[in-house]
Amino acid sequence: MKTPARPENDTILLIGRRKGARAAARRCGWKPLVFDVPARIEQTPGAYGGAIAATVSRARELCGKTPPLSVSAVATGSVVAAAAIRDYYGLPGISPEVALRCHDKLVMKKAITAAGIPCARWLETREDTTAASLIDRLALPLVLKLPIGSGGRGFVCCQTAAELTPELRPGLLAESYIKGTEMSIETFRSRGRTVFRNHTRYLEPRWASIVPASLSVSEHAAIHSLAERVHDALGIENGITHMEIFLTDDGPLFGEIAARPPGGYLMELMHRAYGFDPWEAVLRLAAGESFEFPDAARRAVGAWMLYPLPDL
Repeated sequence: MKTPARPENDTILLIGRRKGARAAARRCGWKPLVFDVPARIEQTPGAYGGAIAATVSRARELCGKTPPLSVSAVATGSVVAAAAIRDYYGLPGISPEVALRCHDKLVMKKAITAAGIPCARWLETREDTTAASLIDRLALPLVLKLPIGSGGRGFVCCQTAAELTPELRPGLLAESYIKGTEMSIETFRSRGRTVFRNHTRYLEPRWASIVPASLSVSEHAAIHSLAERVHDALGIENGITHMEIFLTDDGPLFGEIAARPPGGYLMELMHRAYGFDPWEAVLRLAAGESFEFPDAARRAVGAWMLYPLPDL
C-alpha cells in the first residue's frame, strides 16, 4: 500500500495522556497536542451528549478551524470524545455510532447478539428485575457490570442470591458466568482490513500477561474468525482494538471490546515481543499512512502487575 503524500499540517490530537503515544508522534515528525477528557467521563450519564461537547470545544480552542492531521484515542474514556472530534472536522476513523457500540456494553451486546456471535447469556436489569428472575434466566454464579466502564470497575461476581440482591439496580448488564480461559486480542485495522493481530495470554487475569499467547492451529483459526466477525458486526474499520474473549469447550466466546490501545503494559510487551513500535503503528494508520508489521514474534515476553494495597 503506497503511503500518500503528507499534508502540510503536522499537528495530531491525542485524547488521553500516554507517554508512548507522545514519543512516537515526535519520532514521526508530528506535533502532538494532548488533552484529557474530564475525569471518568466514560462513566457519566452525559458521556455521549453534553459532556462530549466540551471536548469538541476544547479541540476547537487548540486547533481552530484548521483540522488536525488525525485524532487518536489513546486512553480509557477517550474513544467517544475522539470520535466526536473527528466527526466535527470530517476526519477518517471510527464514527460516533461505532464508538458508542464500543463504549456502552449494552449497545455492544445487542449488536453482537443480532449478528449471531457467540457470547455469554445476558440481560439488562430493570426496575422490576429481581434476584430470583435473574437466577432463573442466567443461573449462578452470575456477573453484574456497569454498561460504561473499564478496567474491572463496576464488576461484581455474585455467587448467591444474598450477594446479588443488594447489588441490583436498573440499567446494569447481567451476564452468565463463563467457564473458560480468558485472553485478549489486539487488532490493527486499516480501511476495513486486519493488518496485524496479537494474542495475549492472561497467565493470571488482571495480574500477569504473556505476549504472544501460545495457541494451537485450530484455536488460532477459530479466534481469528471470531475477531473478524466482531469487527465487521460493530463496524470497526480503522484503528486498534483490545478484545477480551474466553476459550471454552464449545469454542471461543466474545467478552467485550475497546476501540483504543490496551493498558496493562501490553503495548510495551508487543514492542518487546515483535520488535516494532505499536504506538507508531497506531498513529501512522490514523494518519492514513501504511506501516510494515512483522510476520511473527521474535520472543515471548510477560509482565506481572503490582497494585498498591487498599486503604484499611
